[in-house]
Amino acid sequence: MKDFLIFATLSALITCSNCQGACIPGYFECEQAKPNESPCIPPEKVCDGISDCEFAEDEGKEDCQINYQCPFTDFSCSNGLCIPLEWKCDHNNDCGDGSDEGNFCGYPICYSSQFTCGNGRCIETSLTCDGKDDCRDNSDEADCGCDPNDYVCGDGTCVGEQQLCDGFDHCADETDESNCGTNECLTQNSCTELCIDTPNSFKCGCLSGKRLKEDSVTCEDINECTEQPWVCSQRCTNTDRSYICYCNSGYTQNAAGSCIHSDDIDPYLLFSNNHYIRRIGLTGDDYQLLSDGFYLVAATDFDLEREEMYSIDYLAKQIVRSKLDGSAKTTIVANDIEEGEGIAIDWIGRKIYWTDRGLDTIDVANLDGTSRKTIIRDNLFDPRGITVDPRNGYLYWSDWGLSPYIGRSSMDGTGAIEFHDDLVGWPNGLTICFETDKLYWADAHLDHIVYSNLDGTGVTLLLDEGVGHPFAVTVFEDYVYWTDWNVKTINRANKWTGEGAEVMQTTLHRPFDIHVVHPLRQDSSISNPCGANNAGCSHLCLLGISYIPGITTAKCACPNNFILKADLKTCEAQCTNQQFKCANDDRCIPDYWECDGEVDCHDGSDEYDTCPERVCTSGQYQCDNLACTLIQFVCDGDDDCGDFSDESHCSTAECNPWEFRCDSGQCIDIDLVCQQREHCADGSDEHAVTCSDHVCSEGYFQCDNGYCIPDYWRCDLDNDCGDFSDEPVTECQSVTCPTGWYSCLNNYRCIPEYAVCDGLNQCRTGGSDEFYSLCRDRTCSPGEFRCNNHKCIPLRWRCDFDNDCGDYSDESSCSTYRPCSESEHRCTSGKCIPWYKICDITVDCDDGSDEFKCNEPRCDVGEYQCTSGHCIPDDYRCDGFPDCYHGDDETDGCNGITCKEDELSCRNNVCVPKDYQCDGQDDCGDGSDELNCGACPENKFQCNSTTICIHSFLMCNGYQDCPDGSDETDKSCTPQPEQCKYDEFKCENSICVPVTKLCNGFDDCNDNSDEHGCHKEDENVNECVTGAAMCERVCTDLEYGFACSCGEGYTLSQVDQFSCADYNECNDNPCPQVCVNTKGNYTCECAQGYFDIFGNGRDCQTEDGNEYLIFSDGPTIKRYYFSTKNVNVFVKEQGRIEDLDVDVQNNYVYWIDSQEFEIKRAVLGGSNEGALQEIQRDLKQPRGITCDWVAGNIYWTDWGDQNLFDGRRRRALSSDPSITVANSDGQNARILIDKDLDKPFSIVVNPAKGLIYWTDQGEFPKIEVAWMTGEHREELVTRDLIEPTGLTIDFANYQTVYFADRKENLIFSMNFDGSNLRAVKGGESLLNPYQIEVFGSNFYWSTSSTKDNGNILVGDKIKSNGMESLVSDIGRHAALKMFHSERYPPFSNPCDNHPCSHLCLIIPKGSDDLDYQCACPDGYGFIDEKTCQKGYYECNGRPCLNGGTCTVSVSGYTCFCTNDFDGTNCEHKKASCDCGDGVCTENGFCKCSDGSEKSFCSAQSTGGEDDEVSNLVPIMAGLLALSVIIIVCIVLFVLLRLKRRKRESTGAVSYRTGPNVANINSVSGIEGDVGVENPGYSTFGAIGGGMDEKVPIDQLDEKYAGLPPDLIHVALGNQPMDPPPAYTPAYTEN
Repeated sequence: MKDFLIFATLSALITCSNCQGACIPGYFECEQAKPNESPCIPPEKVCDGISDCEFAEDEGKEDCQINYQCPFTDFSCSNGLCIPLEWKCDHNNDCGDGSDEGNFCGYPICYSSQFTCGNGRCIETSLTCDGKDDCRDNSDEADCGCDPNDYVCGDGTCVGEQQLCDGFDHCADETDESNCGTNECLTQNSCTELCIDTPNSFKCGCLSGKRLKEDSVTCEDINECTEQPWVCSQRCTNTDRSYICYCNSGYTQNAAGSCIHSDDIDPYLLFSNNHYIRRIGLTGDDYQLLSDGFYLVAATDFDLEREEMYSIDYLAKQIVRSKLDGSAKTTIVANDIEEGEGIAIDWIGRKIYWTDRGLDTIDVANLDGTSRKTIIRDNLFDPRGITVDPRNGYLYWSDWGLSPYIGRSSMDGTGAIEFHDDLVGWPNGLTICFETDKLYWADAHLDHIVYSNLDGTGVTLLLDEGVGHPFAVTVFEDYVYWTDWNVKTINRANKWTGEGAEVMQTTLHRPFDIHVVHPLRQDSSISNPCGANNAGCSHLCLLGISYIPGITTAKCACPNNFILKADLKTCEAQCTNQQFKCANDDRCIPDYWECDGEVDCHDGSDEYDTCPERVCTSGQYQCDNLACTLIQFVCDGDDDCGDFSDESHCSTAECNPWEFRCDSGQCIDIDLVCQQREHCADGSDEHAVTCSDHVCSEGYFQCDNGYCIPDYWRCDLDNDCGDFSDEPVTECQSVTCPTGWYSCLNNYRCIPEYAVCDGLNQCRTGGSDEFYSLCRDRTCSPGEFRCNNHKCIPLRWRCDFDNDCGDYSDESSCSTYRPCSESEHRCTSGKCIPWYKICDITVDCDDGSDEFKCNEPRCDVGEYQCTSGHCIPDDYRCDGFPDCYHGDDETDGCNGITCKEDELSCRNNVCVPKDYQCDGQDDCGDGSDELNCGACPENKFQCNSTTICIHSFLMCNGYQDCPDGSDETDKSCTPQPEQCKYDEFKCENSICVPVTKLCNGFDDCNDNSDEHGCHKEDENVNECVTGAAMCERVCTDLEYGFACSCGEGYTLSQVDQFSCADYNECNDNPCPQVCVNTKGNYTCECAQGYFDIFGNGRDCQTEDGNEYLIFSDGPTIKRYYFSTKNVNVFVKEQGRIEDLDVDVQNNYVYWIDSQEFEIKRAVLGGSNEGALQEIQRDLKQPRGITCDWVAGNIYWTDWGDQNLFDGRRRRALSSDPSITVANSDGQNARILIDKDLDKPFSIVVNPAKGLIYWTDQGEFPKIEVAWMTGEHREELVTRDLIEPTGLTIDFANYQTVYFADRKENLIFSMNFDGSNLRAVKGGESLLNPYQIEVFGSNFYWSTSSTKDNGNILVGDKIKSNGMESLVSDIGRHAALKMFHSERYPPFSNPCDNHPCSHLCLIIPKGSDDLDYQCACPDGYGFIDEKTCQKGYYECNGRPCLNGGTCTVSVSGYTCFCTNDFDGTNCEHKKASCDCGDGVCTENGFCKCSDGSEKSFCSAQSTGGEDDEVSNLVPIMAGLLALSVIIIVCIVLFVLLRLKRRKRESTGAVSYRTGPNVANINSVSGIEGDVGVENPGYSTFGAIGGGMDEKVPIDQLDEKYAGLPPDLIHVALGNQPMDPPPAYTPAYTEN
């Protein structure tokens, strides 16, 4: 009996699987049980190393001693527990802390026999609908009930009505076959109205207009007015079993039951589309243009009382008012609008409301733009549409962020609430049907139109068929009208049913906002509580809710920076001490707007007569010393003014209530605090003490570490918090994706449906959103075009001259193009140019017709107009640079210029090297360098059909440099066919040679492969047939023997000359990113952080697709966005922007302004976007800049002092060119290199290796490398260069270095150590590449050809063809960089927490490791290894002893000792003795290897016979020297004989360290003199660790065991280096 009770108790506990407080004494009770398991754990299972509770509480008790050493078969949890390895990533929280599940898991796809849960978990199908939550998101228990018409058996089984009384038992209790043939309505009728007989029972029914209650017996009336609102056009009154329809005031009911307006005023549609505002009648007639001249009018509304319309110009960032006919246009709001997208007019309270997606705010102002107030700023992420209901005092808006909603508040901004629903995906425009009290909105993600009650209930899908990308919506009478972006149409349909949908008008541009204009849409009879004397309010009177339908209240409100006094009527200015109060109490403006030359107060009080002298431009802060800086740099802790006037008042600086005050006094938006990124210049917004008690704003999630992230970032698989607290695995796995979102198959991540099959791996792990099987069968929505690669794009993008598909399928078969609108210009290609691009002095048409007949000068003050019509800064004239396309800026009014002896004086006063004359390129810009060309000099090749001369080393390089291509067809060029003829032998370098030349003792292949595998045998015997040859793969019979070879993918063994070894193609770097060698072949993969689009490793894109290109265009910096293909101006009105670089980690762009001799930087993104700072002044001739984003430093090149010729500045060689480093803010500058430099140009850093690279354009052009300290400098490329320009490093591809030679029209690549140099792109189509960038699978480069305007081109890194233009018609010589986090990986930083007082520089250390080196700024010296002191000179104390010489370098002082001393300070006297194989001791004796001391040690000292050995030494030394001389002579003889068989050529690399120097090829692919000092030795400079000792290559492993393994292996011809740890393949084979 006792045993039975115990069993019963345990059974009860197990049955009550999640009951709390039900455990028997001694059992441990879980806080949460595992699904379908008991929360009561027996004592023997507590602290046993296995998690039995959901969160491992049973293993986390204080008395648990968790110190497990997990075996290799187990997974080690973060909490110390061990679980079987197969439990990892199985959707179960086996560790209890979730560490076995997470965003690192690539969950498998469920089998067909399994059920796929909403969170991706796989369960057996038999577990569905069993009453248990096996999925943990309850998706296996959804839709488990019976159909209403089914019969329910006693056990819950569902049986269809047609299966009742069919003679078969479908119920276990056989009740489906009982009572058959009996009419229960006659015997058991309990129904109140109707009884309906069924095969085995009965059911009740009701009369028309009624329905059954829940008791299924009695009936109730149906309220058609609320449940079927479409029965009436407007108003409805319910009656018993029926209803009555009627119309609102101002409408009459026609015969069809529709309510139509009773007046004789014709309504019409007012809509905006791109540059215009138009009108159209409700029947599609009366189509008129009302207003034009907008850049992009995104939203509009009207005010019938004054017959005005209000519009937001999205690109101009302003609100414009005009009459309804388009006249009297004026700007009423011109400041602080970032991305205005919605506008609404309160025609009763006389106010204007608008949304701003850039500022995430909703603002209100008077109709003239005065008294502006931000009424909502919390929980706004992407606000768009907005509408008002002045009858009831409500304001509505849409927000299409990742957690989309419809918002509602009082019209004063109080009482905000959100309406969320599955039918809300991407809400755009919204409107109110006042006659039916319904709210309508258009959803551009779910592609439908929806309506609801005004309180958000009763959400009803109106229309989803035929809707593409609806933007705005309006309602009148019986119709709903909407605009559609995809098909560019104005549409209408029935407002209740969606029936009768039709297109009213097709537009040329995307239609945006839309409204019906009629007095019934703005009822003027509504009472206005603000009407009488503004309700006594001094500034704003806003309508508010009263909770009584049709009644509103008046509430006084104040503009920003004003507060309401105790009387609740009067506003009092509370301007901060950084603001100026306008005299009319209208507003507070920033104090730097006072006396800035622009009227900002509506009464003009900010621009009074006694304003002091203004030298700074509007928007800048004017310092006390009249210097200018940006307002964003005020109170940032830096003396930007130079007199501290920008920081002097910061200790008392006040911020607005919605702002956070940084410790420095700077003010930032409160939402930017604790976001894991510093927005305060002093970083105080991210300090631990700040975030520990910081409360996140509404709409933000509070991480466990105190940081704030948007709510909708939770459970998105990304560790946004940094501590994974936003990704609780158990909770996230129970999340189901909302409507319109795709549930990733391999994890719990949800992505929008529109992101599926977009070419990007949005699902992260697994990439299930890009599966070929999914995308192949995908259908596109109406109004979309399906590309050949299965991508869907808006139909409007078809035939628009942009490759939107990525495979050009949207631009193929384009016979006709859309007509151009009124203000557009049609090019001959069919392309339409908007009005503001006509005569803008930039050619937008291929034929240039948009700039024809543009005679009026359009340049601003301070600009010069070229004869082409283009404008350039005045300062660009007469500076030696041809900036105008025809070079007239250097001839118009310019004095002559004296060129150097080795330069040619062009007719337009430009100097170019004489070597550029007659080379086929117009270097002067006026063609004068290509006139009177005669015979070519000896070192050049003359093209056949022209007088053009090209450098000899450009011949036979695979690229046409002569216009007629004769440089590639000359008899000296050896063609390389893809397939050799039957009587030819294919060399390992793919060249074909006749079989008769095999094994003839000469290198006919140029790689000697025709002389490998040679075997001399008997004549007239075919050893390949008899089997005697024993060649492993390919056997070629010869007249006197045979030759073995291996074919592609293999190489012949140098040991036995018969067998074949795999050739590692990865040594040739054939992949865009990661190469994996296979037997006889290789495969390509994408690096981590990139997505493999087509699964071949050759098309790698970022997973988020957020990259953009930032580039210079003369005095401006612009950005090109790949997602939208738009270009916007980021920085303007600079001097000559020579070069730029970006810091992705801290969101800065740095640039060289060579005209103002400065380095500047500006903020990218955030609230301070565009904030500009001058960080280095008074430079000489700065040229290139690069940012070390890891250590936080910048490096730049400078050509040195200016040479002046006749008072004119121009480029010239100076006496002290230099390379300099400084902190990222420009402080602590230190010249690293100023010796043996000529014209250092582009510069890049490789912080993963501790190296800097630069190009030198001097008399002897070259590519050099050094440590990031400037030490251990080394020349990598010294041959066959003319004018090397751009330089970049591909960190996703083994840190490959790319550089361009502008004059050669070539782009080269080489390994980071200078090996494997080759030309990868070339030819005239490159248009003289200037700066280059690499990202993903592509090159990007700017052009400098005088034949064309400046362009930015893109081309595949591997494929030689297929380049296209991204940006055209920009200034030549543009700098460019890609902005994306994957472009600049977060390498380890040895300078983290460094002790250096000023500069910390990364340097190489040992085996592929890094270290740091402290450095002092110029004018400072080390007082110890880490600390610098101003004015201190390390050599002043004479630290070098015994006659040593002291010199100072970046790392401190160095002593150069005399021959008799050594040591750090020359403190040790060298012992003088000759010991042979021994070591000389201080007492002058020799210590031998066996430990004995003698006067001389032999190579194998035995302790005796010293004299005999010593006597042999001179003889042995003589014999050895003679042997060396003989060997050298033999080698020289063989080399000379081989060299005579080749045409004359020179190598391209002067390389003194690294791999396999004997195999380095020249640019032309022909081996030559590579400039190695000693072919058998390798000197270690920057690449090899800075060692000066020469070592035989075959002794590298032994002599320098500490060298990086990849360097030694490559040097010995072994496997290439592994992919960098930060760039492991995105997908690996199991």
